[in-house]
Amino acid sequence: MKKTKVKVYAKVNFTLDVGIAENGYHKIKSLVSSIDLYDEITVTKRQDRRITLKNVGIDPKCTVVDNNAYKTAKMFKEKYNTLGVDIVINKHIPIASGLGGSSADVAGVLKAMEILYPGGHDLVEIANEIGSDCAYMLDGGYAVIAGRGEKIQKVDTTAKFYLIIMTAGSGLSSREAYREFDKQNINYPPITETAVEHLVNDRKGEFIKLIRNDLYPASSEKVPEIKQNLETLSSVAPSVMSGSGSSVYAIFLDKTARDTAYRVLRKKYKDKIIKTETL
Repeated sequence: MKKTKVKVYAKVNFTLDVGIAENGYHKIKSLVSSIDLYDEITVTKRQDRRITLKNVGIDPKCTVVDNNAYKTAKMFKEKYNTLGVDIVINKHIPIASGLGGSSADVAGVLKAMEILYPGGHDLVEIANEIGSDCAYMLDGGYAVIAGRGEKIQKVDTTAKFYLIIMTAGSGLSSREAYREFDKQNINYPPITETAVEHLVNDRKGEFIKLIRNDLYPASSEKVPEIKQNLETLSSVAPSVMSGSGSSVYAIFLDKTARDTAYRVLRKKYKDKIIKTETL
């Protein structure tokens, strides 16, 4: 095979428990799910060892060599002594939004290169070297991620939730969010395990009451628009920030209710509003 195309899906955090920092990293525990929002990655074999990368759609706002998708292909090539590839990313997942767009692209490049250069390679090892939650993106679904994000425990549920995501005009890096979190020095009681218990026992109403993100106070301090957007969405349904921000989302049990709220919000907020659902 000379060419392949893969879809890689964004994620949302239903909970995010943040612990103390050890060796420069915070231990976390977070209940996450894939959502029906994705980037399309096309990877083509080359006859030399060069790697090229082109983005269409949303601008990643970084140089090619600083892009995690490029770093992933380079690491795979060097580790397994393959030829190079041409990568085209049709990007729909907003950047610096807490939706895992960069990590999804890492996973997509790894899966595509395994198809083009098959050999039972250790994709998880490379994913973990690139970023803390990249390994989760290889399979996605409902899971609890812990540690630095590299520990993954699948959650057995078929629950379906309908979401409205609201993006901010300014992105936010995880580093900025955690730095502010440390400055605020607030300890929050963990909520993830209780949320998982409600989810797997199909207590969706109780589950929705528990969604929470420990980084929200810190991230909204850095990007005040996050708070404004959360207040907007909270007027239509329970809402929470995803990841370290800057996106927030409202969660619905009923698709019709979600669609009604989406139509109203879309008129005012245009492309800041995204309609999606869990996978």
